[in-house]
Amino acid sequence: MALSKGILKFFKFDNLMEGVSGYIETRLDLFKIEAREELAEILTKAIVGAVLFLLFCFGLLFISAALALFIGHALNKLYLGFLIIGGFYMFVFALIILIKDKTDLKGRIYHYLEKKIKLKEKDGGDQ
Repeated sequence: MALSKGILKFFKFDNLMEGVSGYIETRLDLFKIEAREELAEILTKAIVGAVLFLLFCFGLLFISAALALFIGHALNKLYLGFLIIGGFYMFVFALIILIKDKTDLKGRIYHYLEKKIKLKEKDGGDQ
């Protein structure tokens, strides 16, 4: 045992082992910090996106109700305005359902996000 410690000190392997372990610990700490920053950025974007989506939905709801009331008053039958607006939304919904498989919407979104992530990795890689 003493001989192996003596050999380690002679070849300075003990300093090398301490340096390597310190380097590994530092890299792990750096990875943890980067992971926290990445998570914080993702959560921030998700929260902002959710708030914007919610505001858009409220705006669309009020504009739709106002348009339905306007059409209803123009036709002298209030329910017809809401029926026309509801029918329009059902038409758009059916159109999207029919088009989504033909245009590979899911694949396009996936490739767009993949490209964005790769660009971010190139820009913000090891600095």
